[in-house]
Amino acid sequence: MSDVSFYILTDSHYVSKKTWVEGKPFTSRERSDQIALKLSPEILDEFLKKIIEDKSTDTVIFLGDNVNNCDMISHYEFRERLEKLVAAGKKVYVIYATHDYSGIGEDKNIFRGYFYTEKGMDHIESMKKRDLFDFYRAYGPAQASSVHEKSGSYAVMLHDKLKMIFIIDNGNGKGYCGLDSDGLDWVTSEIKESNGNGEYVLLAVHHPLIPPWDIYGRVVEYELYGGYKELRKILCENKVRAVFTGHTHVQNIRRYADSA
Repeated sequence: MSDVSFYILTDSHYVSKKTWVEGKPFTSRERSDQIALKLSPEILDEFLKKIIEDKSTDTVIFLGDNVNNCDMISHYEFRERLEKLVAAGKKVYVIYATHDYSGIGEDKNIFRGYFYTEKGMDHIESMKKRDLFDFYRAYGPAQASSVHEKSGSYAVMLHDKLKMIFIIDNGNGKGYCGLDSDGLDWVTSEIKESNGNGEYVLLAVHHPLIPPWDIYGRVVEYELYGGYKELRKILCENKVRAVFTGHTHVQNIRRYADSA
């Protein structure tokens, strides 16, 4: 297999400038999130400009929490940026996570779309989890060799001998973010099929399977992928050697080896 290169972007937490005005409510939100929310459009645009200028790498992967407040205005603006990448000849693959949808009335996810006024917050239209798959269908599922309909997860051949499996792990949004048994069966089947075909397999998922620091796994284990131990076992048994994740907002490369 020849060399394959791609960009990974995660946790852009994009916030449209149309959803806030200067004032204590949004400044407090930015400080509590510890993210440069006010500059998120400029930050993302600068990265995308550099990616578009790079003619040697044609694949761009987004690993979730693409927007911060799950509001539809930010989602539409984020998708417009994906279209700019496509127009520049890039192949774009997207997964999404808990910040990307409003779970009120659907599950335990607490996020809602807001317009931040000078003194308070008003609810605005939010993305529902059930609508995410169709909204981002063109950026992954439409090119997929296989789709797990229930979760929205999908597999793509990045090369004739390289498969990447994209797991949508938003689960119930709070306390558990992972796949059910049917989803795990699908992942296992995809890996085994590739092993039989002599293909290399990579995984992409928002929530980490390995804590970035040891204390992370002890103090906030609920921030890991739900069922991470079971999925790690499956990956080790089937010789999947690399997993790309987001969520923790840190640069981290860690190695895990099964004890067996």
